[in-house]
Amino acid sequence: MKVTNISGKIRSIAAALSAAIAAFVAYLPVLSYPFTGTDTFTLIETGRINSAGDLATLLTKPLMWHSRFMTQGMFYRPVAALSYTLDERIWGLNSFGYHLTDVLLHALVAVLVVVLLAVLTDRDYIVAGTAGVLFALHPILVESVPAPDHRHDVMAAALLIASLLFFLKGVFRDKPRRTLLTLSVLFYVIALGAKEIVIFLPILVFVYSLLFVSTGSLVGSSLGAVRAAVPFLAATAVYLLWRVSTLGSLGGYNDPASIGEYWSNLSAIVVLYFQDLLYPQDYMGIYDFISRSTFVLGLTVCGILALWGWVHLQRADSSQKNGCEDPRLAIFFSVWMLLPLLICLATMTFSHRSMYISAIPLSALLSCIFVSGSRHLTSSVTTSEKERDSVTGQSPYLQRFGRPAIFVVSAALIGSLLAASPLVRDYDEWRDSAEMSSLLFQRLSEVLPSLPDPVTVHLHRVPSAITGYEDRLPRVRGVGYLNDYSIASWFSLFHPNRSVRVVVHDRFGPERLPHKLLLRVERPDPGNPKITVEYPDTRGRTVEPGP
Repeated sequence: MKVTNISGKIRSIAAALSAAIAAFVAYLPVLSYPFTGTDTFTLIETGRINSAGDLATLLTKPLMWHSRFMTQGMFYRPVAALSYTLDERIWGLNSFGYHLTDVLLHALVAVLVVVLLAVLTDRDYIVAGTAGVLFALHPILVESVPAPDHRHDVMAAALLIASLLFFLKGVFRDKPRRTLLTLSVLFYVIALGAKEIVIFLPILVFVYSLLFVSTGSLVGSSLGAVRAAVPFLAATAVYLLWRVSTLGSLGGYNDPASIGEYWSNLSAIVVLYFQDLLYPQDYMGIYDFISRSTFVLGLTVCGILALWGWVHLQRADSSQKNGCEDPRLAIFFSVWMLLPLLICLATMTFSHRSMYISAIPLSALLSCIFVSGSRHLTSSVTTSEKERDSVTGQSPYLQRFGRPAIFVVSAALIGSLLAASPLVRDYDEWRDSAEMSSLLFQRLSEVLPSLPDPVTVHLHRVPSAITGYEDRLPRVRGVGYLNDYSIASWFSLFHPNRSVRVVVHDRFGPERLPHKLLLRVERPDPGNPKITVEYPDTRGRTVEPGP
């Protein structure tokens, strides 16, 4: 018994370490980047706590309160905002510390994925480790991990899994059950404070209870599932009431789609969602021969058929009912994967960075199918056809070709995702965008002493993209560049004794990262200087013209 326990602990540690190391090594280059992301400086500025009043503001005001971000949307994420406070206390304004926090958080989520899969598959650490590594390296996560202002999704994912783990630990226990379930609800509420996308958790709790906590009858199971979800639904109601009282509404972006736009956006969101999950980078050039929507639709249909076939085979095989072979797990993770999509469709908003949480159930599904398929193919080498048919009672053709075909589909998807992962490919637009911002800030610091105080700076040709990346693969689609309020926040953080207002008039996209930037300062009105950014060593085009 002791040998078995020690062996299990070694396997569990190995699985967790594999996921953590994969996550950390893949994003190790990010640690050397300057500050990345559009909103990072504003999040640091508005998240600072120097008094009890600042803490009260953080808890009772919208995200990035008192910044021009409020004209774009209103969100309530005090837990995420608090993380910037802690970073600022520890690291000051050293970008290394903020990136280290993001990479460590990502590694933590990868480990939590391993733990979650170990619990759900009855300590199958091969499945758990495979899922953790696949999640850590999923290509779509390059939209989230390298940017401190995209941290909200990473934090929400960690807290969501923690809530699920407490629920799973408590649901089958007697005496400590109430404490564990209380902790589960508490972590759910904290996760909502990181990002509201985790609001689907009560539905996930209901589905798990319905599938796994059976009382014999459908009515009894349904009532039990409702009872399990009630504490989470109550917490959701309290959260929504507090959110409405804080924001004055449910919040969100201030750009609702028209009825005509709704249906076009609907199909676009579905295509983008499944593209990000299954084939986020067209590094094979498939879109040169077939439209993106057609390919993504075909790939999604193949995935659904493979999943359906796998569930059908597992249900028919009476010997495969535990661990990763349990078809109920496929249903559970499939529901989880679809719930964020429903939120995107309901709100008519989609961003690639929001796919972070959706990559968890996909990684779990692929891991379960791939590992169970490889085990079946291995065992079938030493099992006669009659023995297989006597076990499953299925057609020899279905048994002979069904599982291998499903295994090949899962292996191909996993191979495609790993081939585009940040461990293999370079996603250096984050680095270049940050380097270009640093060049601009260096020049602004040089001209600032010659400007009056207070001053309104009118900026022209502010960098907004590196156009050479538009036709490059793989690439990051959600890289953020500087805007007026983020530049104003930089002034506030790095030159706190100056009063500077920033107005951005137009923007410029150089074709590559410039080696230097020049600023041409014109002062028709001393208090309103016009500063034009010049790119002497690269061409480009003006984009996103201002008023």
